[in-house]
Amino acid sequence: MSRYCRPRVFEDGRVKPDAFCLRPGEDYLSLHWLEFLGARSQADAVDQLRASMTGTGFKLGRNGCFAVLRVGQAKAVVSDIAGIELILEHMPVENDPAHSGMFGSQLHELAVATELAFLVTDDDIYPARI
Repeated sequence: MSRYCRPRVFEDGRVKPDAFCLRPGEDYLSLHWLEFLGARSQADAVDQLRASMTGTGFKLGRNGCFAVLRVGQAKAVVSDIAGIELILEHMPVENDPAHSGMFGSQLHELAVATELAFLVTDDDIYPARI
């Protein structure tokens, strides 16, 4: 899964926990199911995602990034630390067939967001714009 991170939640080469907090009005965390895109590599999937989001008029910030999470790892860590079961659901929308949602983080949002941010390594960060 990948999450677009606005420039304000990406600092000093790291994704801050704010990147995985719900935005106002959201009841789930909006993500993209990279495997759905059928790319040969994670980098190729992010390239496809970047191109598709640009085509929808979504504004990708110059200093924004895509942070990639391994679903199994994220679910296991959040379950172990916070006792929360994350639920991921494929939720395609017009012009965004890989769109998905993560449910279950609302009650312990900061703890979940902190753990998810910690899981993102340097190899999991891709610039939003090339």
